[in-house]
Amino acid sequence: MDPRTVVEPYYHAWQHLAGDLSQVPLADDFAFTGPVAGFTDSASYRAMARQAGAAVRAFRVRHQFIDGDLVCSIIDWEMDPLPGTLTAAGLLRVRDGKIVSGELLYDAEQLRRTMSPAARPNLPDRAGQSDQPGWAGQPDREDQPDREDLSGQPDLSRLSGLSGQSDRKDLSDREDLSGQPGQPGRAGQSDRKDLSGQPGLPGVPDLLGRSHAQVVRLLEQVGAHHWDTVGAGGKWTVRQTAHHLAGALLLLARFAEGEQPDPSELDEQRQADTDHLGPDPATAFRAIAARSVAAFAAPGVLERRYAFMGATVPGATLASIALQESLVHGWDLATGAHLPYHADDDVVRAVWEYAANAVGDVQRRAGRFAEPIPVLPTAPLFTRLLAHLGRRVQP
Repeated sequence: MDPRTVVEPYYHAWQHLAGDLSQVPLADDFAFTGPVAGFTDSASYRAMARQAGAAVRAFRVRHQFIDGDLVCSIIDWEMDPLPGTLTAAGLLRVRDGKIVSGELLYDAEQLRRTMSPAARPNLPDRAGQSDQPGWAGQPDREDQPDREDLSGQPDLSRLSGLSGQSDRKDLSDREDLSGQPGQPGRAGQSDRKDLSGQPGLPGVPDLLGRSHAQVVRLLEQVGAHHWDTVGAGGKWTVRQTAHHLAGALLLLARFAEGEQPDPSELDEQRQADTDHLGPDPATAFRAIAARSVAAFAAPGVLERRYAFMGATVPGATLASIALQESLVHGWDLATGAHLPYHADDDVVRAVWEYAANAVGDVQRRAGRFAEPIPVLPTAPLFTRLLAHLGRRVQP
């Protein structure tokens, strides 16, 4: 079959079907490389194309050349939120009537800038505000334990193990971790500080309660054969990830309660190797979660300042860290145990608001976080958050 005929449905899908490649003859092991993303199977690539296709305003094949089984196309396309036209060379290789590989060549600098967390098209850019929790761009302060940190940004190198449109249940169906059986969480009170800085969103205890309850449900579902499997990132097993998360939440609650844990307890590997959950992980974690919620629901905690890891920070920063740990390590647990993970929209928004400012090049150079994974600006916010933290989401 003529290679030009094989690739024709591919470009037709981009031009007229908003990137729906379901009828395009891609090989199962179709491999794609480009300036901002790469794929090693057709299912992942089709999922990306559906997301990207929704943002394409115009698509035109200007010229096409054939060299054996290789089809080279010169393409012009327009894509939200970028202004103007992008021009690229697309290479598709055909074998046995299927497209087996693709490569896209173009200057992607403008697209990378648009995709970066600093762009954040759907959230206000709060970087630089003195009351915004975060660590981005802040120097290490371990040699200055008594110096007040006016930015509210501690050094988390020893504590944090962090190297879609989400489904949400109605609040009435959620497990209440506030420690008050039969009573709604106190987060709905109007005087609660909003973790995300977005007026009208739930307060800190409610967000923590939602995220922790999701972890409890995950722990109840982990199969016996999955506890010792290596989880997301290849660093810890599912069991170690659960212990690290439990230990981190306990430490943060103790800080919020006014304790000063021994510095040696802040080591992330020590927390991962310490059994915090015993023979019934879900029940043990439920108790830790309730303590975490109660600690940050106490009056004045979010505004009070605490000596924490070489800095002086408001309690809202500690709460932000707790929420990020719960959400992202919850996803790590689910991924390692091969369980579905339905992140709460409000929790994702709040953590993104924090992490987009808190995690940057300084933290990555220090080895605290992996390099960000390129994703499309049209990807779900949770996918962009995980990518910002160095985690790759498989469709």
